[in-house]
Amino acid sequence: IDDGSGNYTILTNAGSLGSDKTITIPNTTGTAALTSDLKIKQIVIQDADNSGSESTQAGFPIVTSLSASITPSSTSSKILIVLNINKEDEFSSGGAVVNRDGKVGVNRNNTASEGSTANGTDLGYFITGRRLTGTSTSAASTFTAGAFIFKDEPNTTSATTYTFVHGILNTNIRSGWLNNSDYPNYIMLLEI
Repeated sequence: IDDGSGNYTILTNAGSLGSDKTITIPNTTGTAALTSDLKIKQIVIQDADNSGSESTQAGFPIVTSLSASITPSSTSSKILIVLNINKEDEFSSGGAVVNRDGKVGVNRNNTASEGSTANGTDLGYFITGRRLTGTSTSAASTFTAGAFIFKDEPNTTSATTYTFVHGILNTNIRSGWLNNSDYPNYIMLLEI
């Protein structure tokens, strides 16, 4: 529920307790610390900077401007990374290819600059785009929108940064991230 003042309320069913419990999360950048008896220890949400679409024709993992940092409260904590993005994979007419795929991933503790190859720990990737049954020289674009979920076990209580990375699987492909205010792009970190 949006109260119109930038606060969002989640109503949870209390079951046998006889009434709903209310959790209010402020609509601000930063960390929302929850009580210790909950399984989610903290949540960090970072919206995209809407600085304009970011595209690459380089192989995965290429650094984007979307990242967030969390400081785990225990070395045994796990971090769920929810990446909500809007992406386009494009093939312009040219050499015949079967695969027109891009990649979407997350990199831990990257220090390379935006547009460069990530140098942190690769947490894996999802394939996006279009896979054909035969070779084709026709131009084609595929749009992908939605959430990609990753899990990490960083084994630290130091600040840990997670960065959205993308790239191409095959030559002649362009991997584009639609980083603008028309699309809801964000990264959410949950310590569990």
